Amino acid sequence: MSATTIILNVVRGNCPPGQFTFEYPVPCLIGRARDCDVCLDDPTVSRHHCLIAVSATAVRIRDLHSLNGTRVNSCLIGKRLPRPSSDTTLPNVGDEQELRSGDEIRVGKTVFRIDIRKPEMPEVRLAIRGAPEVPAGPRERESPRDMTERLPRLGANVRTRVPLSRG
Repeated sequence: MSATTIILNVVRGNCPPGQFTFEYPVPCLIGRARDCDVCLDDPTVSRHHCLIAVSATAVRIRDLHSLNGTRVNSCLIGKRLPRPSSDTTLPNVGDEQELRSGDEIRVGKTVFRIDIRKPEMPEVRLAIRGAPEVPAGPRERESPRDMTERLPRLGANVRTRVPLSRG
């Protein structure tokens, strides 16, 4: 597995049971419109209801100014704001939230459970010729004195050339 994989499992609602899978960096658009990645036949869902975006560090969901809002674990994260009057405009700000594996997303009458699968990171070890191997894992904190005493030993195998100046 080389990229973060997102699996949306249908828990309940108007959507047939199953799952939707997508991988980083492709976002997932959920709504009622035919151009959505997950198309829900539900009158309480906006045409473009919400977007799940994957970055290198996080998976986030953003409500796209939907009429009824989007819920993550029963918490409303965004919805279209009412306009106070016809002559004033109020910006519709879509809220977003970071997602974790096991979170439940409710869009209209449909509930999804998200499964986030990140690729395994290989263990990286740096080897320096002549230096003792240091075990992986947390190290005890060294005092500055211990560090300075250890430094000459690490550089003992390093040879440098210093040009001689001719006078």
